[in-house]
Amino acid sequence: MVTLRIADILDALPDAYLQAGGSRDFSGVSIDTRSLRPGALFFAIRGEQVDGHRYVAEALARGAAGVVIEGAPAAHGLSPDAPCVSVPDTHAALIALAAWRRRKVGAVYIGVTGSSGKTTVKEMILCLLKEAGQRVVGTEGNLNNLFGLPLSLLRMPRDVRFGVFELGISKTGEMDRLAPILTPRVGVVTNTSIAHTATLGSIEGVRREKLALLRHLTPDGVGVVNGDDPALVSGARAIVKRVVTFGESEGVDCRVTEVATDPTTGATACVIDGAQVTIPLFGRHQVLNAACAYLACKAAGATVDIRALEDLALKDAGRRGDIETVGGVTLVIDCYNANPASTIAGLESFIAFTPPNAAGRRIVTLGDMRELGELSASEHTRVGEALARLVAERAYRGLSTLDMLVTVGEEARAIAVGLRKAQAERRNNGAGAALERVTIMEVADSDEAGRELAKVARPGDVIYFKASRGVALERAVTALGGGAFTHN
Repeated sequence: MVTLRIADILDALPDAYLQAGGSRDFSGVSIDTRSLRPGALFFAIRGEQVDGHRYVAEALARGAAGVVIEGAPAAHGLSPDAPCVSVPDTHAALIALAAWRRRKVGAVYIGVTGSSGKTTVKEMILCLLKEAGQRVVGTEGNLNNLFGLPLSLLRMPRDVRFGVFELGISKTGEMDRLAPILTPRVGVVTNTSIAHTATLGSIEGVRREKLALLRHLTPDGVGVVNGDDPALVSGARAIVKRVVTFGESEGVDCRVTEVATDPTTGATACVIDGAQVTIPLFGRHQVLNAACAYLACKAAGATVDIRALEDLALKDAGRRGDIETVGGVTLVIDCYNANPASTIAGLESFIAFTPPNAAGRRIVTLGDMRELGELSASEHTRVGEALARLVAERAYRGLSTLDMLVTVGEEARAIAVGLRKAQAERRNNGAGAALERVTIMEVADSDEAGRELAKVARPGDVIYFKASRGVALERAVTALGGGAFTHN
């Protein structure tokens, strides 16, 4: 646990006023009394829904060594001798303290953003650096926003050599507030696609907001971007002098070649920067995440071995292509989050996935992709059309395709619209029979999905799960794993 002294607080926050408790030390910081540990410094943050000042007395009762508030202690029901630091803005103070800590530690910082793959790339970077013997820390859980990033930075030990942190944004202008907290030497943009368009407006808006990270690099900073996206590369080079690229295209700085996915495991072998490696995660798209992570390490000045990723296990980043077998049914659990690009990439891998002892039906369970705004209906429909195209391509080659589509949520119904449209259009061609065999089930929520799937699932079936986090599709997975199947 990181220890902070009162002198540190006053050094980091020149506009702070110490009310009491001048000799105290603090073991970490907290903004939530529910997870507060004794000895921590509690910041009373004014949020959109909850004002942390309502909980300062509770924080002290739970063992906080001090509280950071706005205004006088008496205004918040505290006694004059309560260990208390007063500041004009508690959230701004939390951010300032985190930036102070980042400077004091003096590590090489890598910031990771993108429409998808952020957490996986972050975990891959951590794996590569740890295997290279480096002292490294990274974002814990989903602490990647204007509250989580400061908390992550304030947990860093002093002897860290590399810090790897996600930057998650969903609103215009948010990156320009978030990135300066970290001021990384390496800024990574994994990709940009249609995501958060309800607030960012368009793919151009998404790209512009993600690339804003590069405006806040150190003077010797390096941008690491997906070289398969010319608009992303062009935008990056307009912001920062040094840009390096990864991808499958010719001319990128770190190229992925000889890609081959094992249909029985979902793992993908490839050559990255001349080295043969097998990425032990579900989905072909993981090879680009691996190349991105490898290039980010090199840009940060670290010598790493890409083959270290062969032992990668995403213990702290679950539900991103996890494969489980329950009652003879294979579950592919890819429901941590979703946008159109990541969903189509997942479907491409799942349609080709033929694990051993899985001679039964193939079922795709897709939930709402949230925060798409006006593009929601068309993008969900596009996913349905893409699924139909994948089925047709497999059918033309005489391979197994798909037996059932389950949509979860109101927005996801448009996926069924896209598939039905394809069924009607291809009824009289070679793929028509394969598409006609696909049964469509539309349910309201994840709990209903779990109940309905439990009725139809039987040994040998393979079921894929993908949806935005808010759908909580793991509840359907839990329902399947928590009781006996009805064997039809």
